[in-house]
Order: sequence, then structure tokens, then C-alpha cells
Amino acid sequence: MAGTINYIFSNLFYRSFTGDFIPQFYFYNIMPWQIVLLAIFGLYFVFKNKKWLFFQFFLGIIFWIFYSFYTYRIIIGYERVVFFTSILVALISGFGIEEIKKYLKKINKISPFLKYVEAGIIILFLLLIPFYTQGENWRKLILRNYLIQADSIPMAPANNYLTNEDLRIFRDIKQKRFFSIPWKGTVVGIATDNYPVVTKGGTITMDPKNPIIYQQFMNFDCGKKTQIAKEKNIDYVYSAPFSCPNFQEIDRSSEGFILYKFQEK
Repeated sequence: MAGTINYIFSNLFYRSFTGDFIPQFYFYNIMPWQIVLLAIFGLYFVFKNKKWLFFQFFLGIIFWIFYSFYTYRIIIGYERVVFFTSILVALISGFGIEEIKKYLKKINKISPFLKYVEAGIIILFLLLIPFYTQGENWRKLILRNYLIQADSIPMAPANNYLTNEDLRIFRDIKQKRFFSIPWKGTVVGIATDNYPVVTKGGTITMDPKNPIIYQQFMNFDCGKKTQIAKEKNIDYVYSAPFSCPNFQEIDRSSEGFILYKFQEK
């Protein structure tokens, strides 16, 4: 009986899989400001007429704020809270549009042109879709560890994994073993003729026994980092920033990756 209760509570209340790293999912990096503004116009209408939607939105905001500061989770994870709450905000913004339309229809000089404005917005949206992958907000959705003052950057969207800066940084490095986040290690290794210690899942993995070794490496102290570097015969580390005496900073990219050269002392 005790085992069953412990199992239930361990699934209701648990720590985030990110460990000591706290996701930085600020709402202004998740949702366009236009959606947030329209949602403000629709919030009063939703509160008066759609209380089921309002209180779901309110609960989502409470979870979102709590998860922004703590790594403990209650039933639902941070990513799902952000996803579903953002959908609710988009729904509320729809009611905001209707409220604005009702107001504008009362203005006789503007009312006849509303259908052209709506058509123009739809056309503009369709024209902007191809430029979605050029957005840079994804770089701000980092994991931050306040204990060691280090950040872990996210996976690039739309498979835009390899950058010109990666090629520049590894330009004079050939046939060396380097350690990086799996998806970055995969593309850099292929493009620069080097050997990644860990590769992205779904490929021939060079360290299949421990697919989360990168996360562990970033959480370890300098002594443990040095031990892993020796065990894996690592020449370079291409990762989020950290400070250890055996790892000399060589270069850095605007994505937040820093190239370290491992030098055993």
C-alpha cells in the first residue's frame, strides 16, 4: 500500500527533467505581442461570458509563473503549461478581435472597410509564413542554472542546426574528438571532419549507454568534467559556457556555444 501511495505522489509531484536548469519561457518570447494585445481586449468579455475559459487561462498563468522560478512540477510539466496556456491566449485574442470589430462597426465611416482590412491581414499572414524560420526568439528559450551561472541553449527550429559560425570556429580543427550537445555534435562532425562523442538520437550513436551525458557533464563539477574528458579522449568541448581550469576557451558563437580545448594539467 505504501509503495502504491509513493508511486502516485511521485507522479503528481516531481522534479523537472532539466535538473537544476530552469527553463526561461518568458511569454514575450513565446507569443507575438499582437496576440497578447488582442487578448487583453478579449479578457473582460471572456470573464463575463466564458468563465470556464477564463479560469483555465488563470490557472495556466499561475502554473507558468510558479514554474519560472522552481524546478518542481505538479501533475503537468512546464512545456505543456506553456503550450496550452498559449493556445488559450490565442483563443481569447479571437474574442478580443470580435470586441474590436463590434466597436468599429458603430463607426459608420470605418465599417464598410472592415472586410478589406480582414482580407489584408490574412494575405499579410500568408506572405510572412516563409520567413518563420528566420526568427531569433528561439535562442532566448534557454535553460538557466543559477547555481553555476551557466545557460544551456535550445535546439534550433526547422532543422537549422549548422551555422556559418560553426564552420568558422572548426575551420582549422580536423579529425579531433569533440563533445557537444547531441544535435550540434552531429552536424558539426559531419561538416568539419571531426568526431562527435555524442550524436543526435536516431542516428548511429557513439555513446548509446548514456544519451543524457551532455546534461550530466554540464551539471558536474570541474573534477568530474575532467574525468569524463579523459575517459572519452576528448580534445575539444563545444557547449554552453562554464569555467574550469583544464578547459581553455578558444572561440564562441552568437548562439551561445563556446569552444573549449581540453588540456590536462
